[in-house]
Amino acid sequence: VLNTLKNQGFYNFVISLNYLSKKIKDYLSTKKDQINLNYIVERNKLGTAGPLSLLKSKNRKPIICMNGDIYTNLKFESLIDYHLKSNNFCTICTRNYSFRVPYGVVSRGKEIINEKPEVSKKISAGIYVFNRDALKFLKKNKYIDINDFVNMLYKKKKKIGFFHIYELVWDVGDIKTYEDV
Repeated sequence: VLNTLKNQGFYNFVISLNYLSKKIKDYLSTKKDQINLNYIVERNKLGTAGPLSLLKSKNRKPIICMNGDIYTNLKFESLIDYHLKSNNFCTICTRNYSFRVPYGVVSRGKEIINEKPEVSKKISAGIYVFNRDALKFLKKNKYIDINDFVNMLYKKKKKIGFFHIYELVWDVGDIKTYEDV
């Protein structure tokens, strides 16, 4: 992820750490001279959005926030351009996800039984862009997951946009997917 972003001209990174933080820091110490790398080490688990409450930069540029187990060849500059041109408070990257229901689905419609239908949904790709002002809605050191944070912003009538990703996106949260990638 860091190499992909670095190769696209991004050099400032903050990584939130909790579990295995020492191992991750040791591994990433070899990258330190190529990029500006800082850490937020959670004393208590803060969820997927809580660490954003600890960002210290006064930079006014949008923040790209993504899960650490995402691999993608997304052109991040396009994402930032879309976020800014759309004047979004938050932009959620989406992608399509399809699955086949292994049973006949019963409903009252054109048919009573639809045998093993394929269902398609638009899902979050685990990549978000936030305006800096979004961070004001977080309580410092308070646990909150990204879905709850985005839903809170939505309830507060903040503009939430969607950026559909057509490029490759892999969630490498398990060994088999990691090996495939």
